[in-house]
Amino acid sequence: MRWRTLTRTALIVLITVLRSTADASDVRDSLRYLLESDATAEERASALCRLAQRNLDHDPLGALSYAANAVRFAEGTGDDALLHDALCAQRAVQFRLGLLPEHLTTTLRSLDIARKLSDQERLSADLHELAIAYQANGRHGKAVEQARLALAVATASNNAEAVARNQLFLLDALHRAGLHDEVVHGAEKALLHIAALPPLDQARLRQTIARALIAQRRFGDAIPYLAAAERILLDAGGPGDRFGLLLDQASLATGTGRFAEAQARIDTAATIPAGQGVEKKSVKLLQASHALAAARSDWPAAHAWLLRLQAARDSSNNALSDLALGGMQVVRELEAHEQEQQRLQLRADIAETELLDQKASYRLLLIAATLLLVMAIALGLLIRRARISARRSGLKSQVISRHKEEMAARNMELQRQNMRLAEALMREERQGLALGEMHHRLKNSLQAIDAVLQMQCGALSDPAARTMIREAQGRLRAMALLHAAIYRLGDDTAIPVGNHLEDLARLVLVANGRHDRISMNVDADTIRLHADELMPLSLIVNELLTNSLKHGIPTDAHGSIHIVLRAAGERLELRYSDDGKQDDSRSRAGSFGAELMRALAEQLNGEITTVDGMRRTTCLVMAPDSLGMRKAS
Repeated sequence: MRWRTLTRTALIVLITVLRSTADASDVRDSLRYLLESDATAEERASALCRLAQRNLDHDPLGALSYAANAVRFAEGTGDDALLHDALCAQRAVQFRLGLLPEHLTTTLRSLDIARKLSDQERLSADLHELAIAYQANGRHGKAVEQARLALAVATASNNAEAVARNQLFLLDALHRAGLHDEVVHGAEKALLHIAALPPLDQARLRQTIARALIAQRRFGDAIPYLAAAERILLDAGGPGDRFGLLLDQASLATGTGRFAEAQARIDTAATIPAGQGVEKKSVKLLQASHALAAARSDWPAAHAWLLRLQAARDSSNNALSDLALGGMQVVRELEAHEQEQQRLQLRADIAETELLDQKASYRLLLIAATLLLVMAIALGLLIRRARISARRSGLKSQVISRHKEEMAARNMELQRQNMRLAEALMREERQGLALGEMHHRLKNSLQAIDAVLQMQCGALSDPAARTMIREAQGRLRAMALLHAAIYRLGDDTAIPVGNHLEDLARLVLVANGRHDRISMNVDADTIRLHADELMPLSLIVNELLTNSLKHGIPTDAHGSIHIVLRAAGERLELRYSDDGKQDDSRSRAGSFGAELMRALAEQLNGEITTVDGMRRTTCLVMAPDSLGMRKAS
């Protein structure tokens, strides 16, 4: 075993040296040899990840097979960090093959693992990749959302370069989503962090800003950004950067009426090697030519370019479909191979089970023979003991008879007790039915009173009288709501105050038709009160809500109401506030509502005060009797 460990170590060192010399074939052979040896699952997963990365460009189908096996080995190790690396390798291959749904699924899985690891760098990278996945699926709004999250995570990690890169990506996502105004507005913030980026990325940032300005037809503003990007992209950029720069310059020239220059830029861009993105570059060239022809008002040429553009898009889509089908075939072959391995493993398990069963049978035969011998000896002893037991059975039968008589007497007593218990249960059930009927009739009576008040309100022409009847209806509904809570929980059960106040506030807002314009926030400690204490509190809150809707917040305006209930030592404190207007009519002394709230507060051993400020606040400090009893207990 020791020489095998030394061999694996030497192979890993050899792979590292070969990678530094960029000999891809030797790296692949060494990794395959390592996979065929008795290497650990961690070593195999790491080796397969490197193979997938090496073969991504020239053999993506093979890279998909390596990545899928890397995920399988990593899942068996229980190492979340290694599994995350394997999933990253797999999603890179899936994106390259155009397996967009599979790429999105793998990215979401790696994002869950990054959250489990609490690794900010992995989390930011996964959110970045998720935005790319949404872009590829045409969901640009979701891509912008994930790009914003990636920028927020990078900002929290205090990594200046990561922040700058994510800002660059966010601007590109906004541009692809057509949100050009946000690109321009976010450009100043992005330029503050531009020093953390390499010069090439700085140029790409300015190029993105220029594209957004061109899309807004602000050609004069786009010229300095594109000129600054040109100096770096021509020197340090790759063929793709130069290609994009030429097309941006062509768009700028087309927008400013310099058609000859635009045609020259397009012709120069066509001479740049396309590499792997030949279909996409061809489509972009045709789009630029179509835009130029349309700007010249050369409609026959524009139509011809449009037909060629559609044909190129169809060809690109067919090529992506073929590549995706190849990837799906690889996935199916991997699944078939795994199923075959499972079948072989099942056969081996069955054979092993049969062998174990045969061994168990032999052991059972030996045990049976031993048991027969023991049983023969035991049988002789049992015959001897049977004679002794026969003499004892007579005595036992007498004892059993006496026990049976005693058990019969006890059973009779138990039956009588069960009958008395059944009668008590029936009486209790009848009482419960009577109580339920009483609650139901009370509920119907309250509803009938509410309906009568509603009919009388409709027949009145005096606004003051109608207002008084509506206020009476509100108080009646508050009492009905409390009655429903009592019926639901039981007469002697304390009712949660916070939930009851939320239901009461919702009922008042819906009854007045204001629930869609006024937001309600109830913040209450875990406090329970009995019905005789919750009734005056409910009526006080009902009066405050009615007062806010009537005098504080205008009917056609939006507003908010806050209710806070806290335990303050031996007392309870209720704070009610709204953002309505300050009006003396809301707290007019001698009004029925004010007198009613004062009387109800006295029932709770409390006092009501009002404070005017940015928000009008009414404070009720009370000491219900049941609260003192709970403190004492």
